[in-house]
Amino acid sequence: MIVFLIGMPGSGKSTLGRALSDKLGWRFLDTDQEIQEKQGMTIAEIFKTKGEKYFRQLETKLLEQLQGPELVVSTGGGLPIFHGNLEKMKEKGITVFIEVSVNSLISRLKEEDERPLLEGDKNERLNLLNENRLPIYRQADIVLNGEEPDVLTRIIQSIKS
Repeated sequence: MIVFLIGMPGSGKSTLGRALSDKLGWRFLDTDQEIQEKQGMTIAEIFKTKGEKYFRQLETKLLEQLQGPELVVSTGGGLPIFHGNLEKMKEKGITVFIEVSVNSLISRLKEEDERPLLEGDKNERLNLLNENRLPIYRQADIVLNGEEPDVLTRIIQSIKS
């Protein structure tokens, strides 16, 4: 089985993904990290030199190559949004949306400057991204509030039921 964690930037997908893989004894993959390693540059550099479209194609190609069993995947915030990727993830495994309020995202990301889609007014950008992406994220197999206690335990219970 593959468990895909989806959600907004700053929702905790990578942190939860690592903890979940440790708890289950499964492999872990962070799609953003994997793309950066394979490309030899940061996501911001990829956006700047090759564009968002190229980056989204890299995400889709990586998704199509993923194979289980026993794999936890932390996705980039935009991965489920493009190229029918949410449906592809659902075919390969279970999708878990970690929902976090925009105010929490703003607080968590206030010091971060490396996210190309959040350039400019970060609050405005996060609100707009969240508004546009929420209808797609909420189509996940499991939707959990990432601000409630014991999110990790709730993920494990949800994927085992």
